[in-house]
Amino acid sequence: MMKSIQSIFIALGILVSVSVQGGERGLIEVFNHANSGQSIISVINTGYSYNNLKLVCNTTGESFIQESIENTPNFQKLVDLKTLKDGDYTVELEGNGESVQKKINVQYGELRNADLAKDIFEETKNMKFFLDDKKEKLTVSYINPDKDELTIKLVNMDTNKVVERIKGSSNIAYSNIIEVDHLRKGNYRTTLISGDTSYHFDFTR
Repeated sequence: MMKSIQSIFIALGILVSVSVQGGERGLIEVFNHANSGQSIISVINTGYSYNNLKLVCNTTGESFIQESIENTPNFQKLVDLKTLKDGDYTVELEGNGESVQKKINVQYGELRNADLAKDIFEETKNMKFFLDDKKEKLTVSYINPDKDELTIKLVNMDTNKVVERIKGSSNIAYSNIIEVDHLRKGNYRTTLISGDTSYHFDFTR
């Protein structure tokens, strides 16, 4: 794992030198680190222009990370997004009366592109959920015109934990019957993810 992270940091060092030549003063990148299951916040601070790094919830204004990067040309930090609630967040560099920001979106502890992420809670002509009267079987049907690779997540909303993950096909028409009779009593959400769009269906057991 350390070698993997070190190789990423070496690549970032190359990026730093390119950015200096290009006149960049501050750059923020956030990406997944597959081996650790966490995410990396990477900062380029050319000319030591910024002093502080923050990760802030856009809804509450609460800060989850506050780091001093004074006199630090580049900085990386592993972040466990599973500790954050779903929603939009901002990574911000501050210093000398200036700031640089990057928005991210977190869903079930995973990173999404905040500019593209879309959540749909209503039934659409392409997306149908049906739960039988006994609440034992959930039918998921989706028309997949872009032939995206599909993922279905079954989430316990009381704990915000994914209890089941299903890899769907990339066929233009997809249907699946999910057995939910084994679930404990509680509030649940089924999410079908197609590209940057998430379709949600809430139910109670």
